[in-house]
Amino acid sequence: MVGDSIREDINLSQAMENYLLTIFHLNEDAIEVTVTNLAHGLREIPLDEHIGTSMPSVTGMINRMKKENLIKDDDGRPIVLTELGEYFALDMVRRHRVAERMVVDLLGVDLDRAHIEAHKLEHAISPELLEIIIEKLDNPRTSPFGENIPDKGGQNYNDDGVGVIGLDESSVGKNYQIRSIPEEDPELIRFFMDNGILPQTHVRILELAQPIGVVTLGTPDGSATVGLQVASRIKLTILNSN
Repeated sequence: MVGDSIREDINLSQAMENYLLTIFHLNEDAIEVTVTNLAHGLREIPLDEHIGTSMPSVTGMINRMKKENLIKDDDGRPIVLTELGEYFALDMVRRHRVAERMVVDLLGVDLDRAHIEAHKLEHAISPELLEIIIEKLDNPRTSPFGENIPDKGGQNYNDDGVGVIGLDESSVGKNYQIRSIPEEDPELIRFFMDNGILPQTHVRILELAQPIGVVTLGTPDGSATVGLQVASRIKLTILNSN
């Protein structure tokens, strides 16, 4: 078990922290962590973070992180986090999602800016300041986008997922509650905001047109249509009243 004091002994670069965060997100979305998928995921990091996403850049960083015992890819297998890497990845996820909650709830930043502003803050938040922010926020369990926030020890993060599906897996005529939405694309988030596609919102599936790749859902603000690729990243909770 990696202890909390390990942070004092290891000084990760900002780039490494972004890599760990991206690897965690890929794992969370059940996407195999290959060099290609990692490079694609890194492109969702705000441009002002100056993350290199070319294959040579990604390969070079992977090799450095392997030497630091943060990741491994034995025998050409997909990249996985070591115990040490998972510790720091969970810490990054916690800081990022708390920062998102802080800028929205305490500072009044619009949701479409939360992900970008959180990236600017997350690397500078000390463990002591993080706990103060969490206390001020009354110990939030989720980010403004509906994603779970790990606790201090990385516990209580994963639930069993029972009753949670992607919007692309929903059934016409059924009612659901939105659990989480993707956070990286400001323009897409503005679309969600304009159409009431937000966490905790109750929705009804009006049409699921697989041949043309769209799903239409009814929200308190009306109806909206999204592509199935986006729909696969919108998570729904099945309501018992269905």
